Amino acid sequence: MKIVLACGGTGGHIFPAFSVAEELRRRDPNHEIIYICGTKDIESAIFKIVAGEKVIEIESAPFRGTRSLFDLQFLLKLIKGIRKARRILVCERPDVVVGFGGHFSFPMVCMARQLGIPALVHEQNVIPGAANKLLARWANGVALSFRETEAYWPSKKGV
Repeated sequence: MKIVLACGGTGGHIFPAFSVAEELRRRDPNHEIIYICGTKDIESAIFKIVAGEKVIEIESAPFRGTRSLFDLQFLLKLIKGIRKARRILVCERPDVVVGFGGHFSFPMVCMARQLGIPALVHEQNVIPGAANKLLARWANGVALSFRETEAYWPSKKGV
């Protein structure tokens, strides 16, 4: 099974993805994992931990409320990220996309939905982030690390 883990931005998104990948490989060593991350130096440093794994960088921009919708830089980065996400998914043809939150998950989960690829949102915090709350509406399911997090979701679909 080919699995895309969109987890860039911070260690708070990346390390949970590493844990999920480790468990997936424990269950079936033949799983192919592709990591999607941003272009920051800190991300490059963190991803050296998984040397030999496929890591693809995309550009995107953090959503800072409705004012972001009027920010040309934000919109250009978002469009660029969505276009690259589409190219990645068409080229790689994964079986599933898992978004771990943050602005790098957004284009990947959105494009997965548009292309008919199953998508899952993984929330590793008790209080969910804005990206995951929004993406949960489009994803096929939501994976939670804490039972208390259920109270924060707008719907119970797949939780």
